[in-house]
Amino acid sequence: MLASHSPTHPPAPVTVHPVRSARWSLLAQALVVGLYLGRVVAETAVQPWPLAWLLPLVAGGLVAGLAVSLLAERYLATGLPLLLLGAYVLWPVASATWAIGILAAALIVLLMANARALPTPWPEALAVGGGLLLYGSTVSPGLLPADSGEFQLVATVLGIAHPPGYPLYTMVGRLATLLVPLGDPALRLNLLSVLLSALTLGVVAHTVRRRTGSAAAALVAAGALGFSATFWAQATTANIRALTGLFVALLVALALRWGEERSPRLLWILAGVFGLAVGHHSSLAPLGLPLAGYVLWREPTLLRRPRRWVAPLAALAASFAVLLYLPVRSLWGAPFDPEPIRSLADMAQHVLALGFRGDMFYFRTLPALAARTAVWAQIMRLEFGLPLLVAAGLAAVAVARRDRRAALLVGGILGVNTVLAVTYRAPQTVEYLLPSYVALAVLLGEGLGLAVAALGDHAHGWGRWGAGILVAVLAVAAVGNGWANWPSFRTLHRDDATRQAAESLLRDAPPGALVLANWHHATPLWYLQEVDGLREDVEVVYVYPEGATPNEEVWLRRIDEALDERPVIVTNRFYAYEGADLRFVPYHDAWL
Repeated sequence: MLASHSPTHPPAPVTVHPVRSARWSLLAQALVVGLYLGRVVAETAVQPWPLAWLLPLVAGGLVAGLAVSLLAERYLATGLPLLLLGAYVLWPVASATWAIGILAAALIVLLMANARALPTPWPEALAVGGGLLLYGSTVSPGLLPADSGEFQLVATVLGIAHPPGYPLYTMVGRLATLLVPLGDPALRLNLLSVLLSALTLGVVAHTVRRRTGSAAAALVAAGALGFSATFWAQATTANIRALTGLFVALLVALALRWGEERSPRLLWILAGVFGLAVGHHSSLAPLGLPLAGYVLWREPTLLRRPRRWVAPLAALAASFAVLLYLPVRSLWGAPFDPEPIRSLADMAQHVLALGFRGDMFYFRTLPALAARTAVWAQIMRLEFGLPLLVAAGLAAVAVARRDRRAALLVGGILGVNTVLAVTYRAPQTVEYLLPSYVALAVLLGEGLGLAVAALGDHAHGWGRWGAGILVAVLAVAAVGNGWANWPSFRTLHRDDATRQAAESLLRDAPPGALVLANWHHATPLWYLQEVDGLREDVEVVYVYPEGATPNEEVWLRRIDEALDERPVIVTNRFYAYEGADLRFVPYHDAWL
């Protein structure tokens, strides 16, 4: 009988078949995506689905999930981030906010994981395209009140706006009314804001990607800014803030790039853009402090070489040529020119907005500053939410540790603008803070990019997962802001009440009537007369505040002065009217 012998060679190793593993991964992705799509479709139905439709609904979702997974396998390096959608599949309650937030997080992580397979500028393209889609789908449909109505009028007829005049916006707006093939001039100027704001998101994304190499951080920065309420509002209406935001984004991008390359060409381009920005709105002039500080800290030798100042100073001076539009157009007889410019003193008064100088640093006592600081904190919380603000604070620390000069530049722009807006007496504080929103988005993006790089360099795999989770959390926070704001902007997209009210008031006005209007109502009425030629026999007069005189007394005096000569329509009703020997008849949205 022969004894058995154990084998002398080791057993064959167990092998993992890559094809089989890939198939299981594909099936898992298809299952998760399919269940996600099926649940979302079921939850968005107006009425409950019949039980008989349950099986076709699930089957359709799985087929769609398989199609998405096959496309991801065909065109992407990996589709594994799609498994993040499983978080909503298992979510215990129906929530559109969480469904969209988790989808956004999964898409960002998917793009992040496949960034190397995509063309380099894709984050910028996605930011611009997303902005065009978002703002285009919520843009105001036409004529607007107050300043927006004035800008729609001024740009259409090449008039002159209230101080500081906004000549660059007026000329760019006029081009928009000629080149945009959609709607009336009012809508075309709203669409101009859509374009300018989308470009701002692209510049912010470009700055972050160049500084950090992180596409995910670039998209989160653009999303944090783009979904904030005030930026979104300015992106869908005719206004000068959209161009202001673009200028701030360009100044940050150009300054940081000059700091990397030290190119003389970039320096004079930076100076020229700064001049255009200041010519657009003089409130941007103080941003020259952090800009100059950054340039001189980067290259102190500039102070000792005046010859190197020639090109930047020439570009700066040349950029102010746009201001010549104001006196030239005024002399030619602009169709809308409430304050004609006939002298250098008039020019300075208009361009520097000297009539508003009493509002600058109006709040300067400690109690007033404390109250205004509380208002600022509330504004920032409403704009971005606590998670993004905390992340931005930590990001600022990370940026300062990496590059103190860049932190001075971006943080300085944020700080200077905040001080100016908080101490300025005006009801539009949320709008005046827009430059600081742009700076905060850049800080947030760069800090996030640094964190993603640090986690990605970790030796263990959990570092990359940690980076993905961090990006996903901030992406959900940004998208959550957008989801909260979406219903309001979608409603405004369908609201054409301004045109309807103004048209009805003018059409039915008695012949030769006088309309006494506040600023909110005056500008759309002027637009209809100047642009549409509606009821030019009616005179519309803006009743402005007169210093310390109570506003109701101003209105009563204006009514008394005109009532014996012609019918008077007023857009405002004050309690003081009750004691006057006058009879007011309700007339559309006004009184006759």
